[in-house]
Amino acid sequence: MKRVLLVMVSCAMAYGLNAQVKVLDNTPIELKNIEITDAVVPNAQQGKVVTKPAGNSKAAGVTVGSTYYDLQSNSAVQDRIVMNSNGDISAAWTASEENSTSFSDRGTGYSHRDPTTLAWTLSPDYPRIEDSRCGWASLLYDGNGGELIVSHTTAGLENLKLNKRSTIGTGTWTQKDVSSDKLTWSRSAMGGTDGNTLHIIAATDTADWASNQNMYRSIVYYRSQDAGSTFDKVHVILPGIDSAAYGQSRTTFGKSTMDIDAYAIAASGNTVAFAIFNRWNDIILMKSTDNGNNWTKTIVNDFPYKNFFEVDNMCDSSHRHLTTDGAGAILIDGNGTAHLSWGQSEVRNNDIDGDESFFLTPFTDSLGYWNETMGADNPSTCGNFVDKNMNNVVDITNLGDYFQGGWLSYPNMSLGADGSVYVVYSAAAEDTVWASDFTSAMRHIYIVRSKDGGTTWSEPTDLTPGEPDLSESVYPDLIDRSDSKIRLIYQHDWHPSVYVPQINGPANPQNYTRQTQATVNDIIYLEVDTTLNVGIEKVISSVGETSLYPNPSEGQVDLTIKVFKDVRVQVYVTNLSGQVVYTYQNTPLKVGKNNVSMDLSGLQAGMYFVNIQAGESILTDKLILK
Repeated sequence: MKRVLLVMVSCAMAYGLNAQVKVLDNTPIELKNIEITDAVVPNAQQGKVVTKPAGNSKAAGVTVGSTYYDLQSNSAVQDRIVMNSNGDISAAWTASEENSTSFSDRGTGYSHRDPTTLAWTLSPDYPRIEDSRCGWASLLYDGNGGELIVSHTTAGLENLKLNKRSTIGTGTWTQKDVSSDKLTWSRSAMGGTDGNTLHIIAATDTADWASNQNMYRSIVYYRSQDAGSTFDKVHVILPGIDSAAYGQSRTTFGKSTMDIDAYAIAASGNTVAFAIFNRWNDIILMKSTDNGNNWTKTIVNDFPYKNFFEVDNMCDSSHRHLTTDGAGAILIDGNGTAHLSWGQSEVRNNDIDGDESFFLTPFTDSLGYWNETMGADNPSTCGNFVDKNMNNVVDITNLGDYFQGGWLSYPNMSLGADGSVYVVYSAAAEDTVWASDFTSAMRHIYIVRSKDGGTTWSEPTDLTPGEPDLSESVYPDLIDRSDSKIRLIYQHDWHPSVYVPQINGPANPQNYTRQTQATVNDIIYLEVDTTLNVGIEKVISSVGETSLYPNPSEGQVDLTIKVFKDVRVQVYVTNLSGQVVYTYQNTPLKVGKNNVSMDLSGLQAGMYFVNIQAGESILTDKLILK
């Protein structure tokens, strides 16, 4: 008999607004200088890098909306921000201004940024565009200069609503049903050669088993080639994700064949692909290169213990297998290659007297990553946990409960103009705690970048603005194409965890903090400059990281040096001619981060090089004096 513990319950942790007068404050939130530095750390060595402090590029956040309803997704974050070549940006989220447990006004909140004034304007329909209670919006621009929103209804209706208008940012929305089928938790993408092919995947209603190959829940595909006016593919269960692949329902335990919300879709021209990130099953890529007519299936991560749902309370770590926590993202690059990223969980298995036990733990230190060039069932990692005090221990006692998701979760991806792949994610921040209990870690938004197709990744950079010790930041969504800036939205409040799932929810699991009342959550828009003056970053014999702050500087400079062992280093500053103009000799450093204060006020304005020598190896950073 095989038994599964779905969630960790006892294993020790090692580690009220008026819609008519709502006005947006477009004052930027000051953010520390951001520099995304390129690490030369192969996948086999990942997990050892830390955040690099201040750089040379400013980023600012703006509140574009708010909501009391704080559950933006059960797993993967849908596309909720979009930009066109004219500079229009639109953002959407599940919104409610009702501080209650019913959130009867729940629906799609919407805000638009004018490309000329750069000011954000909240929709006059706030908090809901739809004519009935809805949620889980996907926001898209079509190829004709219009925009549309696909969301699902609730209260027993469970079908998909399509709201559309012909002009971005203004005008009246017109609403229609996508179909009469009972559907929920949809994801949508816009593709086709003319930008007017709407691709939708959604979960079927659990009660209608007979219409869905007797699967408890299945993923169905819809397609419209005229931006949602008509649909030529309806309720298609694709081969590869049908009952032949997933099996029929396990009615004994009432568990789902598919995890809800655990899928993501992307399209570029006639290439469309979606990924399924089931915790207790394979991670699967479904891809079409002919605009959704034919599909191929790739198993990205082969899960060895499929479809076991019986609950047990045994915890053992003799055998381990990495899987997803359900939150994943997909990106199609300029070559039509699909990239996937996901939050990770670990399934642990032990065979005791022939009685196999399984349990799931979210305590992993990285995100999963894969692209099609890596071959089937060969995932890698990216977006490592930031060990901020560098003691090789994750110093977290409690953290907010997001369905016991991974320490690192809710990834989203964007493609840079130079082909770089960017991944943003929400992760527990080791050195921040909730002011009300001084034990619960807050989540921040981090970003990493790969310039070589996922072979190496930059160090994680914390993007959280404002007062980081008071910031719980989750559900990031990136515009999938970046020029000189990374653009994203995310949800922010002052309390770890999310409130909505706690309403009539199960008992509080160990090591997790639950939010027991609704609070106002801000939807933050954030820009990060990608045209950065990137310093030279190397991992040498004993020195692994350096930073200069401020840079540019008026003369007083703090040099931070991270070392992997106790060592003596020599620091010397040279001008563009190679002349040594300042020295800090034979400095003993301890394991971890060390700070050296330098007074360079006597030097002329200009560019200099700060050199740190350990043995025969030298690490160099650029410094500008003004």
